[in-house]
Amino acid sequence: MMSVSPRKGMFIPKRATFVRKRKHSSRERFEPGYLTKEKQKMKAEKDNITNLRKALNKCGARMDCARKAIKRSRICRHNFEEIESGYHKVIRVYLRNGGYIHLENDRWIYHKKE
Repeated sequence: MMSVSPRKGMFIPKRATFVRKRKHSSRERFEPGYLTKEKQKMKAEKDNITNLRKALNKCGARMDCARKAIKRSRICRHNFEEIESGYHKVIRVYLRNGGYIHLENDRWIYHKKE
């Protein structure tokens, strides 16, 4: 009896090779440019908020455009909140981090969580 050989071009799974993560020296870790995971997260969150604010500022007070920008964003709850204060309405968009962005004189302003 002949031994069975795999068909030509058939995929033969190989064992996954384990790649060890590079350890950073403590000296390197405390250099001013070194980004820890926490710093990377904070920077990414800040960039996301900045990008959302830029997109909303391009829209100005046009609500149809602002709605689209908010739907595209992943960092905010996808709805407006209209609050009556005195004589005018204040439009707020609440973010997942607890802060909010509100419209003031056709500009969107970010407020951190209190």
